[in-house]
Amino acid sequence: MRKLFVVLLCSALSLLWTVSLAAQEGISGQGLSVSPRQLTVAAMRDQRETRVLLIRADEPVTNLRIVPLDLSGPQGDTYLPAGVIGVELPAANILAGGLLTVPVTFNLAGAPSGQFSGELLITYGAQSLSVPVNVAVKDPPWLALAALVVGVGLGIGVSTYRAQGRPRDEVMVRLGQIRTQMKADADLQEVGAPFYNRLDAHLVDVEVALEAQQWEKAQQAVLEAENLWVRWRRGRPDWLVQLEYYDTLDARLKDLGDVFYVNEIKEAARGAYRAMPALDEPGLFRASLEPLARQINDFITLRERLAVLAATKTGRATAQMLQQRLYALSPVNSAGFQSLQAEVETAIGKAQIAQIKEKASHLVSLSANLSETEAQEWQPKIAALQTRVAGLAPDDPDTYLTVEGEVDAALEQVRALMPSSSGNEALPRGAGDAAFGTPKGLPQMESWLSGPPTIYVQSLPEKMAGARHRLRWFTWLTYAFAVIFLAFAGFVELYGGRLDFGANGISDYFTLLVWGFGAEATRASIAEMVQGWRISAGE
Repeated sequence: MRKLFVVLLCSALSLLWTVSLAAQEGISGQGLSVSPRQLTVAAMRDQRETRVLLIRADEPVTNLRIVPLDLSGPQGDTYLPAGVIGVELPAANILAGGLLTVPVTFNLAGAPSGQFSGELLITYGAQSLSVPVNVAVKDPPWLALAALVVGVGLGIGVSTYRAQGRPRDEVMVRLGQIRTQMKADADLQEVGAPFYNRLDAHLVDVEVALEAQQWEKAQQAVLEAENLWVRWRRGRPDWLVQLEYYDTLDARLKDLGDVFYVNEIKEAARGAYRAMPALDEPGLFRASLEPLARQINDFITLRERLAVLAATKTGRATAQMLQQRLYALSPVNSAGFQSLQAEVETAIGKAQIAQIKEKASHLVSLSANLSETEAQEWQPKIAALQTRVAGLAPDDPDTYLTVEGEVDAALEQVRALMPSSSGNEALPRGAGDAAFGTPKGLPQMESWLSGPPTIYVQSLPEKMAGARHRLRWFTWLTYAFAVIFLAFAGFVELYGGRLDFGANGISDYFTLLVWGFGAEATRASIAEMVQGWRISAGE
């Protein structure tokens, strides 16, 4: 019994395996089998595809017919007419055990894109069977490729404008606004030359940076120009007042002559004038001119004191020597100036004391011509004056000026007591007031050479031709990689992977266009990310 059960089970399994093989190899009917079990066609529109059906007759078959039926889309709203399917049936009768190959041609000229399914109806005698048919039609690749290229082109255009065109246009707009405002301000061109020249230098930097496509540098230069313009406009009335004062100071310096001391002040004034645009407010420019004005006044005062010394009988040679030291002195050497000033005052004191002594001696000589009574009255006074004159010090101007006044008064009184013949006696040279009259002046010394002026405008580095070529090649290679890798991947995914591309009409092409646009956006994002890595790494 158990052996019988095993035999029956093996027979059943063998039968099932045979039926399965028959189902896999083809479709069977009573006395007729067809292979393959279904026809599948995937082609582009306007193409012709041919498939072959193999029909096997287990028994004689007569009146064989193959009828194509309409193929319908997945939603049933589109269809592929049966006329696109052509069947060339070689014979209508098959002998038992005979084979018949039937070419089936699919003419997709003018067929819509999409996926369609249907069947071929095979009839023979009073029986029939069907063969499933699946047809996938898609648009030719050229229009799809064009949509992808347009998308990449749009992405490159947007990316390029965002990276280059937009920064350039923004800088150009700001540049034009500043130039228009500069032309409209007459005081800026005529009086505010430092601001105008510095603004023009910034704008030149902007133009050079734009030509070199250095957008960040161009934006920085135009920002500096805008800040400078705001400083000028905000403090414009005070800037004009300070510039007017500078013109006065410059005119005074020209009148003082061409000597080292004055030339150093001139150079310092020019430096403050040229550095004025870098100052935040007019008060800082005034603060830079104020010490120069004090140095000028100190120079004028000391030069006048030297003229006083040169007008004395004994001080001319000393005045020449001290004048040379003054002209060769640097204005910033305040200790040296104070020391020289003290020497000048001491020399003036010595010269005036010598003049007072000469006047006292002349007073003694005049007193010898007085009468005995008058001489007895004046001799004690003259002796007292001589004692005071002998004790004079050069650093005590108040005392020797007082004594000189007393001596001058005594001379007048004694001169009045003398006979007319004696009273008209001429004073010795240098003993009278005429000795301190109008200065005769001192010869000018050779002018010293001042230091070179400060350079404010920094020249831009020259661009290397090799660097330009490398940058150009790098840019084109990144675009090529974006098209080859990203765009090609999208084409394979969206077009090659779709058997029915074009079935959704323009939306399929729009998807490709968007993919191409996104490919360039992805490339730009990756480039920015890599650049950020380099910056964070300190390269």
